[in-house]
Amino acid sequence: METTYFPTDGPAAPYPVQHRLTSLVQRKRANGKRSGAWIKPLRRLAVNLRDGFRCTWCERDLHGAHPRHVQLDHLTPKIEGGSHDASNLVTACINCNSRRQDMPWREWAKLFPGSVRRVENRRRRSLARYIRLARALRAPETTSTAGS
Repeated sequence: METTYFPTDGPAAPYPVQHRLTSLVQRKRANGKRSGAWIKPLRRLAVNLRDGFRCTWCERDLHGAHPRHVQLDHLTPKIEGGSHDASNLVTACINCNSRRQDMPWREWAKLFPGSVRRVENRRRRSLARYIRLARALRAPETTSTAGS
């Protein structure tokens, strides 16, 4: 395994993140599916739009971040009965998502002032309007010949 350092705005900067190089490329899981295939790209974009492309925990702006560094974090893991429902997903930077690991989200949120309120507010927002926005953003540009 290789140790890579990512900068963080928090007090523990920088810290090591253990990962395999294959995790940085499209890897396949044991069941043969691509990693990240559990959620459709449109829905992933809608969650990111709902959260303003900011990490829910540290509030880092992720607009210019590499796509691999913009992740979705399950508040309650699948193994503990969580779902892939939008109310259980928040946008997280790679640093926060990796550091949190299996820590309960409310315990993790205590490290970041205001994050409990942010999570609760984001969970209440309906994803429907953000899915419409995501569709509009992903739609190919149409050229209008009317009035030309």
